[in-house]
Amino acid sequence: MKEVLFVLWLITGSANLHISKETVFAFGDRNVQLEMIAGNPQAEICADLFQAGGRSIIAPLQKDILVTDKVQPDGRIIWKLPLPEVEKETHYVAKLRARDAGDAWVNAGQIEFFVYPENYTQASLKALGKAVPLRLFGESKVLRAYLKAQKISFEETDNELSELRPQSANDGEPVLYLGEATAEEFAKWRRENPAWNAPIAVFCPDPKSRTLPGIWISGCVAKVTVPLVEKLNTDPRSRLTLLEILQTIQNL
Repeated sequence: MKEVLFVLWLITGSANLHISKETVFAFGDRNVQLEMIAGNPQAEICADLFQAGGRSIIAPLQKDILVTDKVQPDGRIIWKLPLPEVEKETHYVAKLRARDAGDAWVNAGQIEFFVYPENYTQASLKALGKAVPLRLFGESKVLRAYLKAQKISFEETDNELSELRPQSANDGEPVLYLGEATAEEFAKWRRENPAWNAPIAVFCPDPKSRTLPGIWISGCVAKVTVPLVEKLNTDPRSRLTLLEILQTIQNL
């Protein structure tokens, strides 16, 4: 079973004992490792896990889960929670409570889990790949591994982004390009190819950029600077965002 780490913040103490509402998006049939920071590492923390539907609690799944069985010397609390395998998006809620020695239990907030099957977005991505062939450029190791794991067909090309040129009428059916490049490589390629006419998604996160990360789409060209590719194996939202980007540029 795979394991995914999330970091939460928990403030404990005789006067202040509360955790703000948190939301976790994850895949089922995996261990989710939740890391909390406790002001008082001796505090006892428990959780009750419920299945939810919409804004309502549907059914209790597990009660009195001991959270503080892995307290680190620096006060960090490691809680490993196995998430069940699911067939569709499923909503769980963990309600936390805590107490210092001899004190009464106090509500410590809740954590919401939105859990997805491993094949989330797979069928839609396969359908898109049948409608327009996917062609990967550059190294793009993570993208290749993800598409192979999801059994999505794609074409290989040895070309880097800088070598791609607009398609002509003699090039046959259009394809959808996707791959990784630096922001500088993308800017240079865009200047050199103002007449680019095929859907293309270029992933170029730049942690040193002075602007906030985002997704820019101009015509059939998408530039993605959010750290999306590296989270495809752990974050369902990254998979959905990738699908929506490709669907958008395919239809332009």
